[in-house]
Amino acid sequence: MNFIGKYIGIITLLLIGLNPFFVSGQGKIEGQAPKVVQEGERFQLVYTINAKSDTPNINIPDAFQILSGPGVSQSQRMEYINGKMNSSISITYTYILQAQKEGEFTIQPVSVSIDGKTATSNAVTIEVVKGNNTKQQLAKGLAESKANGEKVKSDPDFFVRVHVDRKSVYQGEGLVATLKLYTTLNLNSFEKVDFPKFTGFYKEEIETVSQIQLQRENVNGKIYQAGTIAKYLLMPQRSGIIEIDPLNVEVIVSERVRSNDPFDSFFGGNVRRYKVANSSPIVKIDVKPLPEPRPDDFTGGVGQLKLNASVSRNSLKTNDALNLKVKFTGTGNIRFLDNPKINFPVDFEVYDPKKDVNIKVTANGATGVVLWDYLVIPRHAGDFTIPEISYSYFDPSSKSYKKLKAGPFAINVEQGAEQASQGTVSGPTRQGVQNIGSDIRYIQTGNLNLSSKGQYLFNTPLFWAGYIIPLLIFIIYLVVKRKHEQDRSDIVKVRNKRAAKISRSRLKSARKYIKDNKEAQVYDEVLRALWQYLGDKLAIDQARLSRDSVLEEMKNRNVDPEVVAKVVDLADICEMARYAPTAVKTPAAEAYAQAVELLVQLEKAVK
Repeated sequence: MNFIGKYIGIITLLLIGLNPFFVSGQGKIEGQAPKVVQEGERFQLVYTINAKSDTPNINIPDAFQILSGPGVSQSQRMEYINGKMNSSISITYTYILQAQKEGEFTIQPVSVSIDGKTATSNAVTIEVVKGNNTKQQLAKGLAESKANGEKVKSDPDFFVRVHVDRKSVYQGEGLVATLKLYTTLNLNSFEKVDFPKFTGFYKEEIETVSQIQLQRENVNGKIYQAGTIAKYLLMPQRSGIIEIDPLNVEVIVSERVRSNDPFDSFFGGNVRRYKVANSSPIVKIDVKPLPEPRPDDFTGGVGQLKLNASVSRNSLKTNDALNLKVKFTGTGNIRFLDNPKINFPVDFEVYDPKKDVNIKVTANGATGVVLWDYLVIPRHAGDFTIPEISYSYFDPSSKSYKKLKAGPFAINVEQGAEQASQGTVSGPTRQGVQNIGSDIRYIQTGNLNLSSKGQYLFNTPLFWAGYIIPLLIFIIYLVVKRKHEQDRSDIVKVRNKRAAKISRSRLKSARKYIKDNKEAQVYDEVLRALWQYLGDKLAIDQARLSRDSVLEEMKNRNVDPEVVAKVVDLADICEMARYAPTAVKTPAAEAYAQAVELLVQLEKAVK
C-alpha cells in the first residue's frame, strides 16, 4: 500500500509541475546588458522569461553585430508551502554582441506571447565609448576639473569622488552626497577610509547595500568599475560657501606575477599586493540665506509640508482632560520643526507637549511625520475657543514662504462634581494673617525630669565589630582586585585565551546566515573570524593588523606553510566575494566548512 502511495505522489508532483496552471507569478520578460562597453568589445545581451513562450524577436541597432545566439537555457523550481504547490520556470536567451561604433544606442522593447497574453520587456540602453582610451582623454577630464576650481589628486587607475546632486541650495534645504570609488584594478581590501566631516552640515546616512557593488561606468571616455561607498543627506546649518572636505581612501590591490621561487606559492599563489591611495577634490556648496522679511510664525521649516490638527473631544467637564494633536507631514528638515505657538484660553491648564518623530531618510530627502500632543485640562466651566493655529515654512521649489492653518476648535466645558474656585490663584486669609505671630508655641516649660534609658552602643563589642568587619571585607576586596588586575595586565595571555571563543561566536553567526541564504554575510563573518583569531592569537595590535603582518608573524613562529597557504586561500575567497561576487566559485557553505577546519589546525599550529 505504501509502495503504491509513493508512486501516486510522484506522478501527482510531475503532473503539477508540467501543468502551467500551477506556475506561480505573472508572465514577464526582462532584458539585461552592460551599461557601457568599449568599441570592438564583445558582451552579452540576455533576456529572461519566467514562463514558456516563443523565442523573442529582437531588433539590434546597426551599431552592434550579433556574433552568436540565442543560446537557450531553462531552469525550473518547485516549492510546497502551507499545503500549496508552487512551481516557477526561468528561460534565458543569450546573445553575444560586438560594439561597432561610438555613441549611445537603445535596443527597443521585445514582446513575446505567454499563455495567450503579450508580455513586453524593458528597453536596453548601451553606451559605446572609444576603445584603447588615450592619455589625452584623461588629461582633458582633469583639465576640466581644474577649470572648475577643484584641487585634483587623481590616479588614472583608481580614484574617489564625492558627488552632490546640487551645488546651490537654501539654508536648511537638503542635498544628497554620494561617495564613490572608480577603479580598473583588482581591489583586494580597504586599508583606510577617512570620511569627510561635513562641517557646517547636519548629516544623516542614507541606507545602501552592505557590500560595495561595482558597475561599469564611463569616465572621460574610459570604462571603470564604480561602486558607492556611502550616501548622505546633508542639510546646511548656515549660509555662505561651505566646503565638503576630501574623502581619503587607501586600498590593497593584488595582481598576478610570475615567480620562480616556490616559497612564494605558499603566500598568495604568486600574487603581488600593493597599496593605492587617493583623495577626492574639495566640493564647494553655495548656501543661500532664506529671503527677508520672514513671517512672524516662521520657525525654520524648509521643504514641502502639510499641517493637520485635531482635539480628542469638544465637550467635557471641568478638571477632565482633552488632547490637542498637531501633526506635520512632508519632506524637508522636518526633524527640526519647532512646535507651533498656540494661544490657549487662560482657564486651561496646559502641559508641555509630547513630541513624536517618525522620519525615513532616502535619496529624495527626509520624509515623515512629526506629532505634538498637548494635554489640556480646563479648570472652569464655559464655552471656550482654541484659536486658529498658523505655521509658515519656506518652500525651495517656489522660493517663497507658505502658510499652513488648522482650527479653530470650539470647546464646551460643563461644571464637574467638585466646586471650582473663582480664582486660579488663592491669596492668604485674614485669620491666617492674625495667627502668623502666635502659631509657634512652647510644648512644655519647667523641670523636665529627664533620665537615661537603656545602655549606650558606644564601646560595646557590637560597636567594634561594626568597624572591624567592614575593614576586613575591604582588605579582601583589595587583594582580589589586585590579583584580577595582574591577570588582565598580561594582554597577550588574555587575547590568546579569548581568540578561539570570539572566532567561534562569529562562525556561529555565519552558520545562521547559511540557513537564511545570506551568502554575502557568510563570507564577511568567516573573514572577520579568521582575522580576529589570528590577531588575538599572534598578539598583533588592531592598528597594524594586516595580511602582511599576519603572514610575517606566522613565518616567524614557524607555522606549517601548508596551513599558511590555506589561510591565504580562504582570505582570497572571502575578499573576492566582497568585491567580485560573480567570480567566486567556492559556495558560502564550503567556505564556512573550510574556516571551521582551519581554526582547528591553527589552534594546534600557532603556539
